[in-house]
Amino acid sequence: MDSDQSTQTPLKRLARPLTASDFRSITMVPIHSDGGLSGFLPVLWESPRVPNTDELELLHGLADQTGLAFAQEQLHRARELAATDNLTGLVNHRSFQDLLRRQIRDAEAHQKRFAVLFCDLDNFQQLNDRLGHAVGDLVLHRVALMLKAGARNKDVVARYGGDEMALILPDLDRTQAAEVAERLRGAVRTAEGGMGVDLTIGIATYPDDATDQIELMARVHAATYAGKRRGRGAIVQAVEVAAEP
Repeated sequence: MDSDQSTQTPLKRLARPLTASDFRSITMVPIHSDGGLSGFLPVLWESPRVPNTDELELLHGLADQTGLAFAQEQLHRARELAATDNLTGLVNHRSFQDLLRRQIRDAEAHQKRFAVLFCDLDNFQQLNDRLGHAVGDLVLHRVALMLKAGARNKDVVARYGGDEMALILPDLDRTQAAEVAERLRGAVRTAEGGMGVDLTIGIATYPDDATDQIELMARVHAATYAGKRRGRGAIVQAVEVAAEP
């Protein structure tokens, strides 16, 4: 009977949630990360006791691993925040330029092509003046979500600045990029609830329009501003206009 109870007791104990009454002592092991105290690792004992040297060494090793995981997670989160626009959740301007640089290197090394779209919200300033910046921020956020939803997983969608957004579309030529631009513009124009904004979109492709990052962005900017001059709500290819000086 005693033998049977001894084999069943651990199973019974595991079969129900543990409570404070199951423990008789606690050891608090400090967790350090980035040179500072970030918390404690609680170790609960079923009987009153003080851990021996070997146990303490093991517990401190576990705490060090926990602290390292904390530090890595904080670093990852900090990098994410540094690369993300706070309002829209899109990649920010600096990260866009870094990713474009990498895209050019990859395309150069593997003889690939890609397209850049530069989107400018039409009538956005009037909307801000009429309804206020809070509504303007909401519209920017909704447009960002639409662009992200209309892009592929491998595409880059960024807030370039103000009411300007940019996309990197790997492996697409200018015809395919124009189809994407039409689809994105249509989604914004016909958004449920009507946001009262449209998109003017410039398109430049690598390597057809430029092979240098500065030149590529100059070409796509020139295409976008040409669309603005044509009356807004336009999609313009860089090949149609001369690059801005």
